Amino acid sequence: LCALVSSVIFMLIPLLFDTFDWRYFALLAALAFAGTLIDSVLGSLVQALYRCPVCGKYTEESSHCNGKVQLVKGISWIKNSEVNFLSSVILCLISAGILLLL
Repeated sequence: LCALVSSVIFMLIPLLFDTFDWRYFALLAALAFAGTLIDSVLGSLVQALYRCPVCGKYTEESSHCNGKVQLVKGISWIKNSEVNFLSSVILCLISAGILLLL
């Protein structure tokens, strides 16, 4: 819900410059919201999550309590930065595809 609201608020900025067009507003708001969904889905599916065998806490770090951690889910080399990059690339490809259709 927060992602949807922030997408809509961000897209209202053109109103300040008197360049508002509902078609572009709707498209950009939808793309911004899609970007947050893509990031969330990728993060939950492929981002590495570890469990510390000492304290039992879950972490995104590859070390905790001065020791190694156990990979619980995801791919070990995919951290938050990689998820953000992949999300951006996917959203750019979707946006380019839409631009080609317009």
